[in-house]
Amino acid sequence: MSANRPVPNLLALVALVVCAGCRTAHGAVNAGGEGRCRLREVERRVLIANDGRALYVEPQTFTSNGREALLAGAPSLVWRPDPDSGWVMEKSNSVFGVIVAPGKPARIVPRPAGSSDAIDGVQGVANRDGSWTVIWLEVDSASREETFPRVLRLRAARLLGDGRWAGPPEELPVPEDVERLNYRTASVPFAVGDSVLWGLSASIRERPQRGLLYVRHAGQWRVDRLPGPHVLYVAPAWSARSGLVAAVIRPDTTLLDDGNSLFLYGHRNGWRVLQRIVLGKEAPAYTPQWAVTSHGLALGWKQYTGGILGHPAISAALLGDSVSATRPSISQVYLVPTFKSGPLGAPIWLTQDVRDSGMVARVTMVRDGHVDTLGTVRSRSARFTFTRFAAFHDAADRNLILTGPEASPSGDSLPPFFSRLVEARIECPGATH
Repeated sequence: MSANRPVPNLLALVALVVCAGCRTAHGAVNAGGEGRCRLREVERRVLIANDGRALYVEPQTFTSNGREALLAGAPSLVWRPDPDSGWVMEKSNSVFGVIVAPGKPARIVPRPAGSSDAIDGVQGVANRDGSWTVIWLEVDSASREETFPRVLRLRAARLLGDGRWAGPPEELPVPEDVERLNYRTASVPFAVGDSVLWGLSASIRERPQRGLLYVRHAGQWRVDRLPGPHVLYVAPAWSARSGLVAAVIRPDTTLLDDGNSLFLYGHRNGWRVLQRIVLGKEAPAYTPQWAVTSHGLALGWKQYTGGILGHPAISAALLGDSVSATRPSISQVYLVPTFKSGPLGAPIWLTQDVRDSGMVARVTMVRDGHVDTLGTVRSRSARFTFTRFAAFHDAADRNLILTGPEASPSGDSLPPFFSRLVEARIECPGATH
């Protein structure tokens, strides 16, 4: 691991690459006041590549450039159709992920040249030119089944829209005193112009856990440290209105026995705490995620309103000149909530209810201070679990694809284990573009 000096002024660095005329990929839509938006399921299908092979891809990242989405992660399983036995699993480990779009077969993304077989912690974000920046770790294969596998390299590369890698992987710097990168709680990367922000926590030799913030600018990756000990989660973002900010989960050190408080950090010639959003001692917070909306940045997170064994709730706040009062938006039993920008210029939640008949995915939109459940999508078997969704922003439709792993019953004609895609459409009466 190589040493690296902190970035001297991240705010100035990021501001260099954001031009006044740059627009986000998430266009606002006026849905009017003539009725509530609703979610309608369109199609369910097995993840099948354009060469006829079926796949399971661990959904570590599922990120859309507006027209297509990258689904990537490790492990991946590839099934070849066989006239005698139905499906035969291929032994080669050459698939990094797939590119999917509504109504189209998937295109396989191969592993980057020179990458290790033992890949984990894949994260991606769409760039404004339609490509993706993808970050992953290469771990020691002998330690992969351990709780904290030994990280060999931290790498990134740009994936073009046609599924080709733009060049060999880059290696990200890791400070010399880092003992362990906690990549399983890394944030979703955030694109800013031609730059990328990404955060995670790290165990520091003989010191409390710290937060690291990575920035890619002008073809180089740099790393900065955030103030505050015992950092559990770092999620950075940027907007012209809010500047460079980070959602940080750590204890409030002014209190005894606190844990998992949620803070908003800002960068003005150095990092500082702008405010505490959630007091973890009362309701611990987890997995903050940013979304770009037509009104600015929105922050979503999950917390437990009655302690770790209490009722889970999901909350969101909109950043203008400051953070608004937080509003609990959903209170339910759920798995793997996902919060991201939707095709209506409003943030969308994906959560799950656990029902006797299986899982029920609930798609909820936060807009104009109101919380709207757009609809639910039921799994037809307890063998299917919704985990991620991607949004598509073409002019004609407002489409989503939900994905998750599914196991087929013994003797079924489907592969034993595969990724399921569920296409759905958001329909708003009187919507205009």
